[in-house]
Amino acid sequence: MTRRKFYSTCVDWPKERMLAKAFLDENGEEITRAAFLGLVDPRQMRALETHLGYDIHLKMEADYHVRYFREPVTGIPFFVHSAIEHVFARKDEIDALEAAETDRLCEPKPLAILALIHPGRLIGQDPQDPDFEGDAFDEAIGRIIAHDGGIVILDDESFRGIPAGDRLTLRRALTHAGIGHGVALHVWAAEDGSAAPQDWEGFGDAEPDPGLEFGAMIADLVAQTGERGEIEMIGAVPEPAPEPCHLT
Repeated sequence: MTRRKFYSTCVDWPKERMLAKAFLDENGEEITRAAFLGLVDPRQMRALETHLGYDIHLKMEADYHVRYFREPVTGIPFFVHSAIEHVFARKDEIDALEAAETDRLCEPKPLAILALIHPGRLIGQDPQDPDFEGDAFDEAIGRIIAHDGGIVILDDESFRGIPAGDRLTLRRALTHAGIGHGVALHVWAAEDGSAAPQDWEGFGDAEPDPGLEFGAMIADLVAQTGERGEIEMIGAVPEPAPEPCHLT
């Protein structure tokens, strides 16, 4: 195995390779000095020890303040002396690591979609968070207001119990989600299959498929917008049907 030569300290690290340095800092795992010495060029290591002031009277191996690390994915070793990292690596390794981190950080993240099911049914119900001061409806409204992503709301006759101010809050949240993320839907999805009353007002152009269970229905609605993402369902989420019991 070719032992790595000294590349740079964190003080002199090239500015165009800071993502690679951050990756090493975050993922380096501590190893023994003996393991570290097996990975690096011995002549350069001795030169560094002399440069740092070590000699026959004060040896680096006796200095318990020095710590040794190895990043497991790349295998790049480094030691830390007086809070300064000393990295042993080839230039092409650092270049490749920088490119990989750039690609990873630039990769678009999936859209987070929050689906609120039958919010009116939550009024007066206990919140999921026992420390929340309010009912389950207030808790859900708070989640919708704070959410940074797409929003889908499935409604039914329980909407009549929602105060006018909260209906307006939901509509504003939908407007914001539509402008910023492209997924903003408020559709009628009564479990009994009944049609929406004339005084109910939805949001968005997608049409729900009443033959689908709610999870599949929401996924289909999102697909109709041309977007996709990770869906989280909150609200009056139906419990899964129990498995049939077969007696023998």
